[in-house]
Amino acid sequence: MLYLLKSKTTLLSNFTILLLIILVVFLAYFRSTIQRNTSIYDINETNLTGYIIDYQVKTDKITYTIMTIKDKKKEKILATKYLNSDKKIPSITLGDIITLTGKLKLPSKNTIPNTFNYQEYLYHKEIYYLFTIEDITLLKKNTNPYYQVQNLLYQRTKSLDDTGYLTMLIYGKKEIDQDTYETLANLGVIHLFAISGLHLQIFTLLLEHLLKKLKVLPHIRTLLIIIFLTLYASLINFPASILRALTLYIFMHLLPIIFKQKITLPTYQVLILSTSFLLLINPHFLYDIGFLYSSLCTFGLLYFNDQTKNKILKALKTTLIATIWSLPISISLNYTYNLLSPIYNLIYVPFISIIFYPCCLLTFIFPFLLPLLKVLITLLELLTFLFSQISLNIIFPKMSILVIIIYYISIYLLSKYQNIYCYLITTLILCLYPLKYNSITSLNIYYLDVNQGDCSLIISPKKKDVTMIDTGGLTRDTNNYTIKNIIRFMHSLNIKKIDNLLISHGDYDHIGNATYLVDNFKIKNVYFNYDDYDELEESLKLKLEQKKVNYYKGLKSLKAPYYTFNFLNSSLYDNENDNSLVTYFKYLDYTFLYMGDASSTRETDIIKKYNPEKITILKVGHHGSKTSSSKEFINEINPKYSIISVGKNNRYGHPNKEAVNNLNNSKIYRTDEDGSIMFKIKNNKLKIETYSP
Repeated sequence: MLYLLKSKTTLLSNFTILLLIILVVFLAYFRSTIQRNTSIYDINETNLTGYIIDYQVKTDKITYTIMTIKDKKKEKILATKYLNSDKKIPSITLGDIITLTGKLKLPSKNTIPNTFNYQEYLYHKEIYYLFTIEDITLLKKNTNPYYQVQNLLYQRTKSLDDTGYLTMLIYGKKEIDQDTYETLANLGVIHLFAISGLHLQIFTLLLEHLLKKLKVLPHIRTLLIIIFLTLYASLINFPASILRALTLYIFMHLLPIIFKQKITLPTYQVLILSTSFLLLINPHFLYDIGFLYSSLCTFGLLYFNDQTKNKILKALKTTLIATIWSLPISISLNYTYNLLSPIYNLIYVPFISIIFYPCCLLTFIFPFLLPLLKVLITLLELLTFLFSQISLNIIFPKMSILVIIIYYISIYLLSKYQNIYCYLITTLILCLYPLKYNSITSLNIYYLDVNQGDCSLIISPKKKDVTMIDTGGLTRDTNNYTIKNIIRFMHSLNIKKIDNLLISHGDYDHIGNATYLVDNFKIKNVYFNYDDYDELEESLKLKLEQKKVNYYKGLKSLKAPYYTFNFLNSSLYDNENDNSLVTYFKYLDYTFLYMGDASSTRETDIIKKYNPEKITILKVGHHGSKTSSSKEFINEINPKYSIISVGKNNRYGHPNKEAVNNLNNSKIYRTDEDGSIMFKIKNNKLKIETYSP
């Protein structure tokens, strides 16, 4: 690689560039994924010793990143200390050597397909375990000046601004509240608040201006800037996007000094070489969103090398180029894209880069500027609020690797040749690839892991009908990410509407997420059981009326294109659970039964009135409680597969051992152990997939 830089060749061939990219990406993938590293610890380990390299304080907990030491080997562990009611924060800071007592656990996977995989995310940061802290013992207080400077930097940013913007832009920590973060992400401007090459460039320009004023010689100036930038990157723990920008700067400015020869390669080729160099050193960067986003945007801008002199037109072109080159990365986050995002960036980019970020830097150095920064923060939040009221989101389902490769080839050709055919190819890719999700000829049924709750999704062949039975909901045993993951999952399958939403009954763990779905999808019809509307159902009904969604109550059946949903309602009961909408349908040779929270009383009545045939797949009633799945009922319907939707370590003790024993003649799947379960029927053959935690 250094040879290439020393070469007198002014331009590398396109074939050489392509070959280099393929080779480096393959090596990075092989080293980071196929040759997987393993932990030095056993999961039963209860005591850890190490030093703190990072920490983050939240309202209810402190999360430490600890470099642990065992048998002269080192490993990063993410350790969490949950605060007591008095919320007393331990007086432990960066560099302190500590011993922890507690429990190791594996990070969770994505149990709903196509959603965020926390375990993989941490793995690519070389973190294999989480640790719940029961007790902390301070062995040695930090005396290292390096860590003292780090502590000073973090504490100073926190003390100056409690909104978190200053800490994000100076220290690189995500300190703004989650709602604000997601709003900025939906606007497509969150990348401006993550330390990246843009901020490093602004920082560099300020340093250059200062050093020029001090009349420092060019070579010395370059060396001082590199030293200062490297020190700063080190203090904020070398974020991948910063490291990418810093490496490019070094390749462009320092190597010519070392080799005493001007680099004659175009800047975009130097970018490829420097990025390849980083991937060879740390292959896990291949999975870092910030690294990929900044690399692709920078490559697009450098390769296109727009020479437009009109500043407004140049800004428009720059935004468009960055958008096009980063689109697959943006899509991968939520499978949606706000078409107004380029317009928002035209406003946010100059505001953040010219006004807000420099003010953050100056406020950090000169705290008396804090009132000005607070005014700018107020203006920023007002701007964000106003823009959040206007959105034009379009769903982009999950892109396959092949689609992504074809997309970037077409974008490359578009940038190079700029003819009508390249535009057409790119447009066709964006328009046609989602259609494959509408041409699937199988029946796909998902029993989604919504913790202690129920949610099933039925997608008919060619997506002629999409039905959801129950929605899950926020309870003590769940979290507010559940509905977000449901939405992401449905977007990844290019689902824009729900034809039928069946609500078994009004318990929160069955209906709680319904209003979110109404806000995020076009819902054609909603169906309730025979019973009177309870509080949650009344709330949903009001929402449906506002949205002009049709809703029905107490139907006996519902005809869909490939099957008919039959509701096995025998009579009204004196409790909400037994009034659950029990749903039966048949597809080809397969029969399905969804029991809601019905008890054994309701089961007996169903046998008497409907005499149901043998069931292929049973959605077990009431999460496998002792009140449901009686031996008589199970023997009567004789299910081949039984699905129990249940939260891990839930406080109800679900599923009940007796209920499980009654189901033992069937193959049992549990969402707490198996994650989401998919049944796929094609050509009358059944395929089962699980997404275990």
